[in-house]
Amino acid sequence: MDDEGRRLAEMSDDEWAKRMKRLERQLKRAKPPSSPGRRSSPERGSSPGRGKVLLGVGIFVVAAAVTGVGLVRHHDGSTRNAAETPGPSQSTGASGPFDGTPARSWHNATVGLVMPPAGQAGPYSAATVKGALARARAYLLTARTAPAVLVRHDLNALAALATSAVSRTTLYPTLLAPGNTLAAPVRVSGSVTDSFEAATEEFSEHLSVTGNLIWAYALRATYAVEQPQPLLIRHEHIKLDFYLDADMDGPQAAVYPVSDVETVYSMDCGYANDRLLGLPRVNDPDREPAAGGSTKGAFDPEQPVDRPVRGCIKR
Repeated sequence: MDDEGRRLAEMSDDEWAKRMKRLERQLKRAKPPSSPGRRSSPERGSSPGRGKVLLGVGIFVVAAAVTGVGLVRHHDGSTRNAAETPGPSQSTGASGPFDGTPARSWHNATVGLVMPPAGQAGPYSAATVKGALARARAYLLTARTAPAVLVRHDLNALAALATSAVSRTTLYPTLLAPGNTLAAPVRVSGSVTDSFEAATEEFSEHLSVTGNLIWAYALRATYAVEQPQPLLIRHEHIKLDFYLDADMDGPQAAVYPVSDVETVYSMDCGYANDRLLGLPRVNDPDREPAAGGSTKGAFDPEQPVDRPVRGCIKR
């Protein structure tokens, strides 16, 4: 583990919260005036449901959420249309867990997660939109990279960023399985967009933030691992909504997680069934006999995240 990875892994909840606040302060502007009279929370019946485990693909959706895994064992070198961004400088001759993959050139998540330029969205000013995007960024970084969430499974900081109307089971956190620790800081690539959604019979008007993101987790396991490269790739389509009114501008707006659809590559089936993220054990109890696969499309942002993939036994 390099110095930055060790520092992130040992960071306390308070230190992580301060880090998130610094990121938000860098992005948000002064509090803008907001138009009064808008409803600030979703209509009744709009809360997403708890996920279930299904064979082959991880899918988290509102009211019919399911989760699973794309079981992948061998890297086939296919990186066409890979989601690459200009990455950190690499030391000559240095070897790292991301080498040989497109993630080698990606930035660490705290730099690589880039929000779209903020502009006027319906009745919301650019300043209000920018504040909401900063809040969405803090939420995603906390859910996917915070040591408190990943390692200690403490969701308090994540829940504090979300609306109270959302249950803790639909915060969509990433939780490392027992025996798994970060070997390097999490990296990310992909895109985030925002849009204004007009009021309907079911929902008040709101700002919607959606992400097509690919997260790369370099892990170290205390148990025997099947594949030689300890790298997990998590591709997700996530939707976060913001209900904004006169009493809740962007930076203070609570996140309403609507849905998260995912596929995870090089994943342990048993841990996936327990909604945990972990490297595949050689004695994975929920793996189908002789299951195998390919990493083709793992780094491709255009790859569907809800396609069926064989490999895991549902329980």
